[in-house]
Amino acid sequence: MAGFSSGVLARPPCTGANLTGATLTDADLTGAYLSRADLSGANLSRAYLPGAKLTGANLDQANVTRAWVFQADFTDADLRVANLNDAQLVGSNLSRANLRGANLRRAWVLQADFTDADLRNANLNDAHLSGSNLSRATLSRATLSRADLRLVNLTGASLDGANATGAILDRATGLTCDQVRAAKTDKTTYLPVALVCKANSPNRR
Repeated sequence: MAGFSSGVLARPPCTGANLTGATLTDADLTGAYLSRADLSGANLSRAYLPGAKLTGANLDQANVTRAWVFQADFTDADLRVANLNDAQLVGSNLSRANLRGANLRRAWVLQADFTDADLRNANLNDAHLSGSNLSRATLSRATLSRADLRLVNLTGASLDGANATGAILDRATGLTCDQVRAAKTDKTTYLPVALVCKANSPNRR
């Protein structure tokens, strides 16, 4: 798939478009309508996608590093093994998205919606998720080392086997001792002051 110049997809509706392997580096896709589009293997590094609609889109193994994706809609999107390293996803909707094995290291995902999202084996090391909704999300075997999870909603989330060493979870809501025990924590993990789990003794703020 050939590359696209800045702004080409910003206005026309592209529902179901075939953009497999497309080169969209630095492209301006503001408000792009890409629902159910096939962007598997596409290069969206440093792309500008505020307000883009990507519901049900296929971004399997896509490169979204350092992209600006403010308030985009990824509901039901396939982001398996996608590289979102250093991406800006503030206020985006990723509810029911498949992010298995995705790389979100150092990503800024503040106030995002991950309700019912699949984040199994995802890399969230050093990610900024403050204020995000992770209710009922599956984070089994995900890595959350040093992640900022302040004010995150973890109600009903699965943390089985997740690595939360060094994670900042103070002021997180919905967090239970069962979830803490299911995850890997250490003395550098910060838990809410009100949460006292006998089998764990991480730091509290």
